[in-house]
Amino acid sequence: AVERARAGAFSQFDVQRGLSIHRLVKHFEQSGKDWRLKTPIRSAVRFEADNLLNPSDTIGQFDIIFCRHVLSTLTPDARKRVIGNLAARCAPDGYLLLGEGEAAYAAGPFRAVRGQKGILARETVTEMAA
Repeated sequence: AVERARAGAFSQFDVQRGLSIHRLVKHFEQSGKDWRLKTPIRSAVRFEADNLLNPSDTIGQFDIIFCRHVLSTLTPDARKRVIGNLAARCAPDGYLLLGEGEAAYAAGPFRAVRGQKGILARETVTEMAA
């Protein structure tokens, strides 16, 4: 999945789900049967895979972290550890995208984005102190 995302290639089925024609034409180019994200955008994005329980110290922080349908498979202790690790790697104004039913697991360092199922925003230091 990470390699596919790095390539920026998506099927017609992928792009027709929630992507307007305007954005499709603006940000993608057709490549055979697929749509490929244009180079300026693709080169501005970094995709990484890491161990959620024992993450690398050198991976840095991210504006968006996708971790869908993982937390529900873990024990409560492992879930808590993973959420802490994700919070440490999420930029202060970043977002965590989880599976729709997993948002409740991330209470604490993240807050739900109103009207967006499975999308959480990283709490700022001020918000956590309040």
